[in-house]
Amino acid sequence: MKIVRNLGIRWHRPEPRAGFDPDLCIIEPPPPDQPLNTLRLWEAGHVAPWLAIEVVSPGHPYKDYVDTPQRCAACGVGELWVYDPLLAGPRGEGGPFALQIWSRVDNKLTRVHAGNQPGYSPTLQAWLHPALATRYDPASPPSLTDYPTSAKLRISNAQVGGTFWPTREQVLAARSDAVVTQLDATTTQLDAVTAERDAVTAERDAVTAERDAVTAERDAMAAERDAERAARIALEQQLARLRDKADE
Repeated sequence: MKIVRNLGIRWHRPEPRAGFDPDLCIIEPPPPDQPLNTLRLWEAGHVAPWLAIEVVSPGHPYKDYVDTPQRCAACGVGELWVYDPLLAGPRGEGGPFALQIWSRVDNKLTRVHAGNQPGYSPTLQAWLHPALATRYDPASPPSLTDYPTSAKLRISNAQVGGTFWPTREQVLAARSDAVVTQLDATTTQLDAVTAERDAVTAERDAVTAERDAVTAERDAMAAERDAERAARIALEQQLARLRDKADE
């Protein structure tokens, strides 16, 4: 599986430059070409995306509402999401819509959802929850600078009350937290090993000190014994001299 932004999709070999470039698409299996810049569906290993996503451009809403679905139908895209957080699309046919979902029904790309409420994706088997831009003002025409961070298309397993699938940022944050936790655990383990090593070193130093004390005591006793022996020899020599004088 490969997720690609602004990938050129071409399916008519006589006109290799004609096609469209969805904002985001998912390809499975991806072609071997690296880097992948264009899908040329007449080539081996190049297959149509099983999911394409378009975020409506305020400057060209008609293209995303009408032209993109037609092109997706022509090239064999499995499912198309058209997300319009600014409701910038044309007002025909009951629009604009925050979310449109086009899916294959009897091998024909058919719009299965259009509205501002959550819609079901047959491809993901999950619910899409569109959020409108908080700065959206129907009285003012939207512009390219009107996309705030509140404009998000979230995914969950339930239409109401479900848990949203994590975003890339949340996944990375969770991985970062897990790494930090692992590092903390490793640091704690290293601290324990260091403390144990310090305790062994202290015990070894105590044994060495005790051994040195025993050695010093033994040396003192040896010195005392040597002194006693020297004193005894001196005394014996003195007694011998006294006996010699008495014999004279």
